[in-house]
Amino acid sequence: MRNLILILFFLPIAFSKVNKCYSYTTSHSVHKAPKTQVQCQFGSAYCVKYIVNNYQSNDQTYLRTCGGLLTCPGIGCFNSYTGTTCCCATDLCNSSITTSGFYSFIVLIVVYLLFQS
Repeated sequence: MRNLILILFFLPIAFSKVNKCYSYTTSHSVHKAPKTQVQCQFGSAYCVKYIVNNYQSNDQTYLRTCGGLLTCPGIGCFNSYTGTTCCCATDLCNSSITTSGFYSFIVLIVVYLLFQS
């Protein structure tokens, strides 16, 4: 049962492909930018939002685009020294500054079901 839950959880992620993502750049100092929608190329499995820290100006830059499997290890946000990379797998899911808690909720349900037995 545990293996079936894991397979059902990760199967859509393995075969996911997004068609459209937002592609634009904003920052805390430049809030308004046209939200451009782009048609992603073949092989784009994720919409990506990069949050790049600029320590000299104490600002953050938000870059949104399409991304492949090499860009994202999975769905969610991943921290590094230079900033954060957030990956999602539905069309136009990379628009907001904050990441939706939906995926965290799904992960909590899966973990609960796995350890239920």
